[in-house]
Amino acid sequence: MEQIRNVENVATSSMKAQGNDMLKLKELYWSCISRWPWFVASVVFCLFIAWLYIAKQQPVYTRVAQVEIKDDRQGRSIRGTGSASSIQSLGLLNSTSTVANEKYMFSSPDLMYETVKRLSLRYNYFVKGNIRTKTLYGKNLPIVAKVINLKPEDNVSFVIESDEEGNIVLSEFKKNKNIYDGKVNGVMGSSVQTPIGKILLKPSMTYQASKQKIYVNVTSIGVASNIYMGKLSVDITDKEADIINLACTDQSIQRAEDVLNTIIQVYNERWVEDKNQMAVSTSHFIRERLVKIQSTLNGVDESISDFKSVIGQPDLVASAGLYMQQNQEHSNRVMELESQLAMGRYLQEFVDAGKEGVIPSGIGMSPAVESMIASYNDLVLKRQHLVANSSTENPLVQDVDRQIATLRGNIIKSVHNQNLALQTQINNLKRNVGYTMDKIKSNPKEAKTLLSAERKQQVQQTLYLFLLQKLEENELSKAFTAYNTRIIMMPYGSINPTSPKAGRIYLIALFFGFLLPIAILYVREQLITTVRGKKDVQDVVSMPIVGEIPQCTPVAKWQLPWKKKIQKSELIVVEHGSRNVVNEAFRVVRTNLEFMSHKDKCNVINFTSYNVNSGKSFLTMNVGLSFAIKKQKVLLIDCDLRKASLSNYIQIPKKGISDYLAGNTLDWHEAVVAYSGCENLDVLPVGKIPPNPSELISEPAFAKMLDEARKEYDYIFIDCPPLDLIADTKILMQFVDQTIFVVRVGLMEREMLPEVQELHNKYNKMSIILNDTYIDEGHYGYRHGYGYHYGYGYRYGYGYRYTKGYGYGYANGNEKK
Repeated sequence: MEQIRNVENVATSSMKAQGNDMLKLKELYWSCISRWPWFVASVVFCLFIAWLYIAKQQPVYTRVAQVEIKDDRQGRSIRGTGSASSIQSLGLLNSTSTVANEKYMFSSPDLMYETVKRLSLRYNYFVKGNIRTKTLYGKNLPIVAKVINLKPEDNVSFVIESDEEGNIVLSEFKKNKNIYDGKVNGVMGSSVQTPIGKILLKPSMTYQASKQKIYVNVTSIGVASNIYMGKLSVDITDKEADIINLACTDQSIQRAEDVLNTIIQVYNERWVEDKNQMAVSTSHFIRERLVKIQSTLNGVDESISDFKSVIGQPDLVASAGLYMQQNQEHSNRVMELESQLAMGRYLQEFVDAGKEGVIPSGIGMSPAVESMIASYNDLVLKRQHLVANSSTENPLVQDVDRQIATLRGNIIKSVHNQNLALQTQINNLKRNVGYTMDKIKSNPKEAKTLLSAERKQQVQQTLYLFLLQKLEENELSKAFTAYNTRIIMMPYGSINPTSPKAGRIYLIALFFGFLLPIAILYVREQLITTVRGKKDVQDVVSMPIVGEIPQCTPVAKWQLPWKKKIQKSELIVVEHGSRNVVNEAFRVVRTNLEFMSHKDKCNVINFTSYNVNSGKSFLTMNVGLSFAIKKQKVLLIDCDLRKASLSNYIQIPKKGISDYLAGNTLDWHEAVVAYSGCENLDVLPVGKIPPNPSELISEPAFAKMLDEARKEYDYIFIDCPPLDLIADTKILMQFVDQTIFVVRVGLMEREMLPEVQELHNKYNKMSIILNDTYIDEGHYGYRHGYGYHYGYGYRYGYGYRYTKGYGYGYANGNEKK
């Protein structure tokens, strides 16, 4: 059973916590509804800030271009067609890496650096408007300025002013961190000497003489490159395609398009230069070999001519006869092999020399050697690209160096082995030639010498013609090198700016316009630590609440609750026949007290509180007056012998209860003052302020006085001092029938409510009256306590508003003073 009770208690606590959360949300909701002008003002303010932000920001536009990366061998898309495309679709071949490499090439700072130089993007022109700064470029730029001999790392700025007559004035000069005063007059189309150097002013195609002030800001090329690198984005949208998207954002549409077009142009030029580098190296090698062969061929021609002149025989071949035909076949083969051997030796000399760069290819070597040379040249070009974008310390560069060294060694070995094989074949053929030559016994010795010279001449001539053909082919390949890219879409974009997004900004402003008042109200509620209304009391204290008295002193709408004016203690608001909110509130208190009182004897009721200025004297006077108006005989006793607040209502007479208790007056009736405003209301003031209030109240005379007063009056209301400050009230509580604890809204701290509950546990005959409740507040307002209607159209509680003096209005617009 105990476990069941614990579970029930936990469930009850949980439901109570959920109910409190719902109440807090409801309170916040009503607080927001009652302050709808805050939301209107906040939304208008936030929308104005959003409009001001949009008005100050320059619109930013985006332009997009698309390029296709082609195969540098077949001149088509890298992914190819037919079987190659099928294999790629299976994932066995992948060209994404090639497209990704070209993507990084487009993102290279070197390309952007060259683009900035070509377009003079380090020069920024703008004019200042009333709100927004406008960028000038291209067609809307009237004057083009150029600082002569400006270093790439320099930063300068100046201002160009012109008038309707075409006069030019330059001022506000700044170079790096140096600022120069003064103005310089200039002439359009000529250079002007200024403190930052010579400046050349040239009119643009759209120049017209007018009054304008142009600000010129020239940054370093490196800074400008970084700025436009941030504006450029390169992306591969589809992994299955060879398309690269280039996007550029800028305040000028024309400048964004120029940047994209120039980036593509510089990329193509760099790619062609890289591809032609191997052709240039091959041409240089062939030209060197042609010079040497031509020199050798000239020497052989001269030796043959001299030899024939000496022997006087122009042709010795005819004397060879039958053997020469056979010898000729072997000789032809020897010449072919010697040509290959010569090229192999030339290539071996070139490789052994250790020269950097690509190795000549396509010069008659075996397919295996040509394949290795092609792979070697590709690695050399790849290393040059990597070094250009990083350094030789890059691990990728070092890895390529190792591959180049390995491949170079293999090439040397292969060329050496091929030369040995050719030499062996030549030696065998030469033995055959020697055999046939021995058969020509009738030929003189001069025929052999001439034949050897002619053979050497033919070898050199064949090699010379071969190299000439290769040189022409190489030059043609340089002239007809195609670009690696094909433009799919020229720079294009919407005429609407991509930033700032006005719709999104206004939505955010609208959101914060509603959120800001809610946050302020929420924080405001959290900062209020005092009692806000009836709900705060009911959550902690179990004693009955006899009523709520609304504010009787107006509070400005902007004033915080805890800063409200102190309620005047001498304020009398109860009037006979008055139907305003405050009088109705006191009637409710009177009715509740009558219900709680004894019907057959006098009721003694005291008013106390924890706080000074809680309104005890005000409530004592007005509650007593409400009973007196109902023909009840009422006595008000001022027992706050230190402050005498209740006595203020009757101008603080000199004789009072202190005189009776001190023995200066034998009959307490002599100190009673009849209130002039009502015939059934008497007041017993303090009189002289005594030095020992607690001792006087403890005298038997006080109890005797109350016993006598009970026989003469229907109700006796006692105004007591605060309960926790002095002992007077605790002494008086033994003589009274009912204690009214006054809780003033906005004054008493909520953390003190548990102490009020402890008092209730100690003194059973206690009840609470809420004073100074908020009329126009949210859930904690007075309107929630009195939200009913009278039949004559007067809505009680919700319609309260302060007018003048003690007057209060009604919901239907009627007023009563």
